[in-house]
Amino acid sequence: MVAMAMATVPVLAFSALSVLSFASDDLDTLDTLDKVLAGYEEGLNLLQRKNQRQTVRMQEQHEASSNETAMWQGARETGNICMWSNCEQSLGPTECYHFRCVCQMDFVYSERVKQCVHRYTPEGREVVLPQDTGATCYFNDCTAKFTVCSDSKCLCIPGFVYLAGQGTYGGCQRDPNLFPPNQHWSQSDDLHRWQEQQQHQQQQQQQQQQTTSAPQSSRASCGQHPKCAGLAGDCCPNGLGLSLACCN
Repeated sequence: MVAMAMATVPVLAFSALSVLSFASDDLDTLDTLDKVLAGYEEGLNLLQRKNQRQTVRMQEQHEASSNETAMWQGARETGNICMWSNCEQSLGPTECYHFRCVCQMDFVYSERVKQCVHRYTPEGREVVLPQDTGATCYFNDCTAKFTVCSDSKCLCIPGFVYLAGQGTYGGCQRDPNLFPPNQHWSQSDDLHRWQEQQQHQQQQQQQQQQTTSAPQSSRASCGQHPKCAGLAGDCCPNGLGLSLACCN
């Protein structure tokens, strides 16, 4: 019996070592699986963020063509839903858009008065600038004529205001009241100036990339002229190379 017991001890010891070895192998396998899963999760997150950016780009491009951009929808959002009924009349001029009550075109929602107001009223100007086209430039440049990217928003250049509409009646339109009196102009002249200025800016950007000098503050900025307060971008001159009346 003693001999059999003595013979059993090495077998048990070997079995215990085998179990420990398998357990160690299992731990290594689990650690490897954890690393694989962590890498997979990180890759999935990156893919989701990439898809989100692509979705935003596609939405901006699609909605910009119909004059209803994502940022402009944001200014129109009332925070109310309209799943089974029309929007409340107390909200003002609204429409049901994908189960959400949004202000009608050219109206914005004012948190202060809790109502949709026309964008050119004093309450509306508290929400968006007259220059605000509603388009954004988080990922893409502003492509509409007479626009400039400012704080990730596509704004009309100073001297121009945004008007809802299609064709020549919509988009950024010149406000003659912001220019010196008796200044002769036409839409074709403005468009020609705009195209020339765009080419000139591209050349300047290429030259700046080839030099190491730090950019200097420009007197063209509206903020450099007290009378131009409330305008964003360059006023003296603006994107057309024209100076506004507030520059004097």
